[in-house]
Amino acid sequence: MTTPTIHAASPSRPRTAFSRHTRRLHRISFAAAQGDQPTQVHFVQAYARRLAADGVPLDLTVREALADRAQRQRLPAGHIDVDRAVIRAEFAFWWHLLIDLMQAVYTGCHQGLPSRVELDGLMHAVDGDPGMSPFSVEEMDRLARTIALYRRTDLGTNTDLVDRLLLGGVLRVEHGFQGRSARYPARPRTDGGDRHASRFLLRCRVARNNFRDGRADVDDRIYRSLCALLDQLGPGDPLHRVYRALIEDFNHNHPREPVERLHIPADAFPAEPGDAAA
Repeated sequence: MTTPTIHAASPSRPRTAFSRHTRRLHRISFAAAQGDQPTQVHFVQAYARRLAADGVPLDLTVREALADRAQRQRLPAGHIDVDRAVIRAEFAFWWHLLIDLMQAVYTGCHQGLPSRVELDGLMHAVDGDPGMSPFSVEEMDRLARTIALYRRTDLGTNTDLVDRLLLGGVLRVEHGFQGRSARYPARPRTDGGDRHASRFLLRCRVARNNFRDGRADVDDRIYRSLCALLDQLGPGDPLHRVYRALIEDFNHNHPREPVERLHIPADAFPAEPGDAAA
């Protein structure tokens, strides 16, 4: 991995490439996770590893410079109504956690990632409390266990393993919306759309189109890698069994439009010159 440059704190620093990516990642990581915070951690880790490998310099000035902007984000169209105080607290919490996760990837200091106690401290600092759904005891315990995975030194630079963890989370979340989740057996959308739609498949299609148009970004590369991983799964792989079960339930909910797969084959993506992930 390319050794990244680390900018010293400077409140007056102009907008940087790292600033653009963190603002974008803060938004799209929620969509990628589909409400599942452990999956969001995996997505941030996958993104950060690619960003660091690209040589984009770490700029820690963004933490404070963009904190207010981060917590003022709006929910996407079609999302169920959520109290504004919960939205602000969750966006603020994830802004600071995102910076912590990215800093650990860049510096290699994974032992500095927040503990369960420190996550509680951050929750209270952003006016969150356990009565809010993102900060329930169960949710915070799951989040803490996932972050603890990344304190392991053998996960430090292993992008392939992180992609596998991300794929496992995505498949689990997608399967939940096919009737397998006790909380949300279907998407709680308010726009009248398909409540059992596969957002992962839709996002893979977007990634393929972005590659074809020559405007693929870091997240598009992540989805292409996940598609390639699905192509390579053998029948004996636990993820393969999870994936086939997901497809079976998806087809049960879409009897008029059954599918053979819920991803785009990797060979449908055009290769980028010099891109090792292609």
